[in-house]
Amino acid sequence: MFVEMRSILPSCAVGLTLSYICSLGCAAESGGSGGRRSANNTSGGAFGNSQATTTTGAAGTGSFSNTDAVAPTTGAPLASETMDLGDGEVCDADVYSGERTRLDIYMMVDDSGSMVPWWPGTLDAINMFFNDPGSEGIGVGVNFFGSDCNVATYATPRVAIAPLPGNTASLQAAFPLLPIEGTATEQAMEGAISHARTWQMQNPDSKTVVVLVTDGAPDDCGSTIQGVVNIAAEGFNGSPSIQTFVVGINFDTAPLDMFAAAGGTGKAIPTTAPADLVKALNDIRSAALPCDFKIPDNGATAVDPNRVNLRHTTLSGEQLTIGQVPDAASCDAVQGGWYYDNPAAPTRLMACDQSCNQLNVGGEVQVLLGCKTVTIVPD
Repeated sequence: MFVEMRSILPSCAVGLTLSYICSLGCAAESGGSGGRRSANNTSGGAFGNSQATTTTGAAGTGSFSNTDAVAPTTGAPLASETMDLGDGEVCDADVYSGERTRLDIYMMVDDSGSMVPWWPGTLDAINMFFNDPGSEGIGVGVNFFGSDCNVATYATPRVAIAPLPGNTASLQAAFPLLPIEGTATEQAMEGAISHARTWQMQNPDSKTVVVLVTDGAPDDCGSTIQGVVNIAAEGFNGSPSIQTFVVGINFDTAPLDMFAAAGGTGKAIPTTAPADLVKALNDIRSAALPCDFKIPDNGATAVDPNRVNLRHTTLSGEQLTIGQVPDAASCDAVQGGWYYDNPAAPTRLMACDQSCNQLNVGGEVQVLLGCKTVTIVPD
């Protein structure tokens, strides 16, 4: 399809564009899948002269990433050890690796003609995000939006959501050599929300979000700013709720802020260089990563919810027990804490924002069974 669409451009324009991109170190790979290339260029500084410096997100340090569950949370524990409950009280606890909810991202990337100057840097930055250690275990799928007015086109990913790094090669190969489409943002968003919601329902143990990357306002297929806002709002307010994160590339983010606000993520993230885009994607990953942990199944007896503890082993080896609070509203401004998803029938430990920030510094997370739950006493 790319080859046929390219033929509508004047030959001199194609030649100039290819020469421009190649002069920036964007090697066009001949053959393969219809003129598509891998997003593996590592040249250049600002968009279009790209040199995206690696910016590892907070979740990329230590083992507190999307792959914390290095050991099963069913059956035998990692270890049994004595837990110090304070005031001279000790207890024997079974230790399990913390298993967090998986993050899945459906990335909708603008490949309209206006993206040509920024395309090499965009590919660099997205490729760095795919290969960042903090992205390991995250599910990523991708599609591109342009002149096609059919919502179903965007509801079917070009590359299906699957965990990194195993999905990286397929994702890289999907990116077009040149972006020459239009900006049917409204149809693309509707398709993205539709697919993300279907995927979320099919994968209830994951959290699925949409990431929109664009350099312009909607202007094809009758797309309007308000139309995109309405779709993003329906995605966030519907069931299951789907957040939309928005990244603007060399573009006034005022209309994009409206998309992000409607999609439950506050504001769009402006970028003017590849390094900005790397950081934006890593920041989105950190913000979107669920901070909750499954209650282990010991395979024998029912877990007593009054004898569950959450522990953080820092990068320096220090072990910190995080105290329980009754609910989200009771999170301590300094100590943070955790609470059950459903106190009447708990299945997960939900970390307060303050504690989640602490965990994101790095290290390991464990869930301990068998000892009296440590609680945070309000001041």
